[in-house]
Amino acid sequence: MLNLCLTLKKEISGVIVEKSVRKKRIRDRKLYYGKLMPFILCKVFGLLGLFRVILARTISLFRPMMLEVSECDMRVTVNKSCALAAQTFMIAMANRRL
Repeated sequence: MLNLCLTLKKEISGVIVEKSVRKKRIRDRKLYYGKLMPFILCKVFGLLGLFRVILARTISLFRPMMLEVSECDMRVTVNKSCALAAQTFMIAMANRRL
């Protein structure tokens, strides 16, 4: 009986932990896509560029962060991401022999 109670308690606590982890992930995604990405991708005649670079360098001292935040760097990053996605797709199609 005690073993059954411990098992049930672990399952219930596992579900609670899983739900809290899921809520944290959702909150993090909303922060990332709702605030950070619009700030990085917005253009105001290049005036925010220097501010973004200084802010990114400061934050990167305390945590891992993408440092390529100027408009030119973002264009290069987007081109690399698209090229990688295209390459992955072509390799997948070659493996399926379509």
